[in-house]
Amino acid sequence: MKATLTSVLAIIAISLFSCKQATEKSYNDTVVNMYGNYVNTLSSKMDKISDEKIDKAAAAVAVKEITQTTDSCITEMNKLKPSEDAKDFHNKVVAVFQLIKSDIVPVANKMNDLKGSEDINSYNKLIEEYNAAQSKLDAAETAAQTAQQAYAAKLGTHIEN
Repeated sequence: MKATLTSVLAIIAISLFSCKQATEKSYNDTVVNMYGNYVNTLSSKMDKISDEKIDKAAAAVAVKEITQTTDSCITEMNKLKPSEDAKDFHNKVVAVFQLIKSDIVPVANKMNDLKGSEDINSYNKLIEEYNAAQSKLDAAETAAQTAQQAYAAKLGTHIEN
């Protein structure tokens, strides 16, 4: 009887660990899928804003859509309930979205404001601003990936980048 009880407890422990891994994988997949879709949207909208063939009104709509999508992603991330193991990863991903809102969106607005302008100095300054914002974004994404790897290690798994 003791061996059977031990076996049952071992099976329950394995099942709980498997359920936890499935839940954690689901959390990771949710975040990764959301961010992947977001990056595609952001890239498409930024291309539209920088396209000289697109007028200011259409580009302004694209900037507004970036803002709305970013806000939506932040809201969705805040609705997720990450485990203790996932909190750092979660916070780093939220920080990426917030950085886009605080640094990339203003550059997109300025890019749109300069549409049709011949002001080379303003364009050069904007390029510097964009490069600085992109560097910050790259660093934030790297931090999120590092946190994701640490999260995966806590679960005993490996996540490919």
